[in-house]
Amino acid sequence: MKKYERLDINERVNLEKLKDNELFKKKNGTINIRKIAKQMNRNYKTIWEELNMFDNINDYNATKSQKIHDKNKKQCRKYSIINSQELSYFSNEYNNFGRSPQNIIMSYELQYNIKFGVCFKTMYKYIRLSYFNLSKNNLYFKNKKRKTKNGEKNDNRGVLLNIRNYKQFLNDYGDDLSFSGIWEMDTIDCGNFYLLVLVNRKSKIVFYDILFTKKSSIVLMILMKMIRQIGSNKFSCILTDRGKEFYKWKSIEKCFKIRVYFCDPGKPKQKALVERINRDLRRWFNQNEPLINIRSKLKSVLDILNTTIRPCLGYFTSKQYFKKIFVN
Repeated sequence: MKKYERLDINERVNLEKLKDNELFKKKNGTINIRKIAKQMNRNYKTIWEELNMFDNINDYNATKSQKIHDKNKKQCRKYSIINSQELSYFSNEYNNFGRSPQNIIMSYELQYNIKFGVCFKTMYKYIRLSYFNLSKNNLYFKNKKRKTKNGEKNDNRGVLLNIRNYKQFLNDYGDDLSFSGIWEMDTIDCGNFYLLVLVNRKSKIVFYDILFTKKSSIVLMILMKMIRQIGSNKFSCILTDRGKEFYKWKSIEKCFKIRVYFCDPGKPKQKALVERINRDLRRWFNQNEPLINIRSKLKSVLDILNTTIRPCLGYFTSKQYFKKIFVN
């Protein structure tokens, strides 16, 4: 049964005939709308609304009803207009930099101080219909439904002893984003190598380095190098998971006086920002992609992430906001 769709002209003519047919009337002589709806394989409400377009349903006329429908449709139609400049800007940002339609339109309006021709929902529709050579494969998850895991994941990794857990982190810092020195850390498995990722929670800026092994001594050496390059005065604490690669975390505290906190087992949402950044990074790289290709891509991908305008930062980029909060 078709539901809540308007009738076409042939169905309206048929409805006009059935309305006057004695077989489709009740004992009191009124029109039996339910019987007509069943005969036309339509929903009762659709037929009822169609007949009630007239003050008296006995005056229903198929031709007049079609004219009313066409007039209302013409008045309600929204014509979406996008000019060549907007399309060129959108295509460049979407195809070359992989930005989301919402972010592209926001950037365009801030840059040119004029309203974009269509809303981001319309651009999503154009992408899904493959208009203007915009491929839906550039969308997150390639426009497929995101897969989620039911329940909490069991963490069977080795136990780190005498650590500061997430409860202690909340007691010390809470969920207040005014602390500029809170960082989140994680490692990404890229097949042939690993990435050590550091993200500042307040500015959302991303730093990374390449690892060829997840040995705790190597991870410690690379992490110390990154902290020196960024500036140890910009760190108050680091929040990470309980991976064995972070076994030598006490050396960080002794060397830089930076507190290290660990999330609860199987609770990646406690460091949701770095997990989101990991998702963005994985989007650009295929599993087991050659390292030569990765090295050339990484810098450009990092620039994209750090130069994306973010409404949560007052329409600043992560790079601009990082400089703003750590001004000398």
